[in-house]
Amino acid sequence: MTPMTTSRPRRSFRRSDSGCWKSHRRGTGPCRCTRVRDLEPQQIEALVELIERERGRLDILVNDIFGGDLYMQWDKPLWGHDLTGGPRMLRLGVETQLITIAKAMPLLLNGKSGIVIEVTDGTAKFNASFRRNVGFYYDLVKASIDRVVKGLNVELGDLPAVALGVAPG
Repeated sequence: MTPMTTSRPRRSFRRSDSGCWKSHRRGTGPCRCTRVRDLEPQQIEALVELIERERGRLDILVNDIFGGDLYMQWDKPLWGHDLTGGPRMLRLGVETQLITIAKAMPLLLNGKSGIVIEVTDGTAKFNASFRRNVGFYYDLVKASIDRVVKGLNVELGDLPAVALGVAPG
């Protein structure tokens, strides 16, 4: 099963936009599209429980959550940022990833092997430098994802899973 989650409002989530739906139509396997609020741990936990009930395992976790575009303020230093939108961007870009990992990792570790894929933009080398003119909070979110990958790999140690950071393109 390919679970597909979205935090988008119901009116903007269409079957035709879903990679899950497209996969199902191609006949590549069963699929369930499920809408959850990524900042609500109990909803992520319920999704993981559903996966465990229906499939018994989780082999791949892809974290590609952000949704902070609405709060971006280009070309502003930290002291020029809106102090409501900036922290909200951090929550959407980092906290959502951590909640999902915390709730899904026990199921992922029950298998023979697993992988957590964290999607960001920019390589680790690129993200090591501060990005000028994109906004302080945006840079912080994107750099944090590399740190999440590093931290997970340290904590996973000899366990049968690995974390990988990827950048599209």
